Amino acid sequence: MAPFLYKILAGTVLMIFAFMLLWVKGNKNIPFIEYVLYTFPFISITLLPSIGYPTIFDITTFTFLLFFYRPRSTTGVSLKKYGYLLILFFISLLFGGIGAESISYDTMPDLVQLICVFSFVKIVFDEIVLDPLLFDRIVQLLNTAIFFSIFFLICQFIFGPQFSFDKTTNVNILQGNNIRFPSFFQDPQKYAQFLSAGFFVSLIQTKARNTTKSTFYLLPITILTALLFSGGRAGLLGLILGVGLIVLLGNSRYRIAIVIAAIAITLVSAQYAEQMSIFNRESTVSDAYEFRFEIWKDAFEIFKSHPFFGIGIGNYAAYVSIHNPDQYWVASNVYTAYDHPESGYLKLLTEYGLIGFVLFFSMILYPVIKGVQYYLKHKDYTSLLLISAILSWMVGFTTVYSLSDSRIAVYIAIIITLLIIRYKANLLNEPI
Repeated sequence: MAPFLYKILAGTVLMIFAFMLLWVKGNKNIPFIEYVLYTFPFISITLLPSIGYPTIFDITTFTFLLFFYRPRSTTGVSLKKYGYLLILFFISLLFGGIGAESISYDTMPDLVQLICVFSFVKIVFDEIVLDPLLFDRIVQLLNTAIFFSIFFLICQFIFGPQFSFDKTTNVNILQGNNIRFPSFFQDPQKYAQFLSAGFFVSLIQTKARNTTKSTFYLLPITILTALLFSGGRAGLLGLILGVGLIVLLGNSRYRIAIVIAAIAITLVSAQYAEQMSIFNRESTVSDAYEFRFEIWKDAFEIFKSHPFFGIGIGNYAAYVSIHNPDQYWVASNVYTAYDHPESGYLKLLTEYGLIGFVLFFSMILYPVIKGVQYYLKHKDYTSLLLISAILSWMVGFTTVYSLSDSRIAVYIAIIITLLIIRYKANLLNEPI
């Protein structure tokens, strides 16, 4: 995107934020949630692109928290246990920073993003607890983000992958004569993770979208098709495993939706297989594994050298540029050190250390375990779909660190928050 257009777009999104704050009277929390999700494709745009920081999400969230946020009383339903985990997590990050060889430029952006994401989902949690009808509204907005990504993808079909918010094309996009489409994301692997989680969100029944309508099946089918064009094998594997969970534990209507989607995708794939990058990747699964395995070994050695508190948040690129200088890629004749070891888990393990890593994923896996227990007790299919969305993202996270993108971080954090709300507020979907 041309710098001038980039500035115009960023300015427009910020003007919408300012207008929202000035126009809305009383409680501004819900309008802010809606603002973030309506402008979802643009929230990771950096206001100073030359240095890559801060993002629109960072600056608007901090502005809202400092000047416009008003806490809401949610007596009886709280996040106290998660609050304790969060405090311990940030303490561990502090120790990691103190013990780090040096503090890199990426440390502050990563910390700010974590604070903003946790703050945002706390607002989401409080508002839904006070108004359970907002749950469906949030699901609708999450689906709106998917719709927009599909629209953006269609534009890339027409104008090419250069139709993007990014200044340079990601090295993963061009695969010989084939294109891996990233939609409005920078990396097609991240888009695949977004789609795999979004597939299960699209199956959640709300008053506006329910399984009695034939159009209910169109969005899941479209998401599956888009995933094939992204070329994300790990994302597809995550989706398949999540689908397996739904087939195993879900009811007949969800099984029907999945069967219809599978048949439709099979027909589409047979017709357009040559255009779908997932069937035409230059590297085989074995090649990709061998390439990543060497990087994973280096990352694990880094972890063994800093086992408890890691090398410090945001420090991976700075660390390997000194200790593992062979970890780099070339884009536009510019050499750049890897900012993650081709795995989200190893990225966090090396930077957070074992203590921070366990605390961080406890805030993800504990809700999943509680959600499974809640589903088995109440047969709440919405909880099952949210669990499948989280697990599908976790599979894709194995091969790429996607949380550096505020949109992925916000999307997954909201899904986890919705799951927590299901069992804490005892929300049950209507019988279907």
